[in-house]
Amino acid sequence: MTSTFSRLALAAGLAAGMAVAATAAAAETYRIEDQQAGKKAYNRFCAKCHGFNLKNPGTASFDLRKWPDGAHDRFVETVNKGKGDMPAWGDLLHPEEVEVIYIYIISHPDHKK
Repeated sequence: MTSTFSRLALAAGLAAGMAVAATAAAAETYRIEDQQAGKKAYNRFCAKCHGFNLKNPGTASFDLRKWPDGAHDRFVETVNKGKGDMPAWGDLLHPEEVEVIYIYIISHPDHKK
């Protein structure tokens, strides 16, 4: 009986540990300075169409809170070359600005909610 209880306790502990590790791995950590720089650049260049604080104003623009995880290269290409009604920003934004905007979006508390 004790060994069964011990195995169950061990299994539960391992499962909980794995869940915590998976959550930590999924939530990448970004430097606060990059998040702040991204918010500033986003507000300057993106918010007019995509909404301040990532709150889509109900326009035809994409709701960036739903930007897929792991789609970094697609984001950079879309920003630089444009897509649909979105203009290309590649001649106006430095690569570092595009990067911190991406970080702001992906790390925003409302992302994927």
